[in-house]
Amino acid sequence: MAELRAAQEAGTAYGLVLTDAHMPDVDGLMLTESIRQEPALAATTVIMLTSGDRAEDAAQCERLKIACYLLKPVKQSELLEAIERALGVMVPRNELLAGAEELPPMRPLRILLAEDSVLNQKLALALLDRQGHAVTVAGNGKRAVEAVSRDSFDLILMDVSMPEMDGLEATAAIRDMQRASGLHTPIIAMTAHALVGDRERCLEAGMDAYVAKPIRPQELYRTLAALFPPM
Repeated sequence: MAELRAAQEAGTAYGLVLTDAHMPDVDGLMLTESIRQEPALAATTVIMLTSGDRAEDAAQCERLKIACYLLKPVKQSELLEAIERALGVMVPRNELLAGAEELPPMRPLRILLAEDSVLNQKLALALLDRQGHAVTVAGNGKRAVEAVSRDSFDLILMDVSMPEMDGLEATAAIRDMQRASGLHTPIIAMTAHALVGDRERCLEAGMDAYVAKPIRPQELYRTLAALFPPM
């Protein structure tokens, strides 16, 4: 906590905390609790390492908004993927250039992209542009709801974690708005979290599908094709 506070005050705040769950005096869950209770540090991304897969640990991680937890010993590839997902890092360019050609062509769609990260906006736009889709960008959930209220879309790509109004809240507002008209615009959740139950929670909120961040071309294209099969 002392190191986190010093870095925050110096303007060099840490973007990620990687902590062991079981430590003497103050364990990883207690540390995360302290981080969440301190306003200047509350939004810090946390990844938890644990030697035991206990249901109560998973519940605690969910309550504390821990991005993901990994069982030790951790493979390098697992750790790298967890960090990528937690931070929403862009995928390598060679992955970006692969994938779309292997799927049948689909009709161009009018897509609303609700995403607050400029880097992730650029990645999603590049992937969707390759299939000829027209994309409107909304920087947070509130703007996404406003866009749906004044325009129509074939599909919404909705980031789950956004400022002002998150993706779950925005989805609920959109479903309430469309209930009277009988419309149901498909919504694909995008989330950097990797906690057990994330997918189910998104679906329960009224979303139709789920893709993990960083966005993988093949996963995105397969999800689109499942919702909009080629004619």
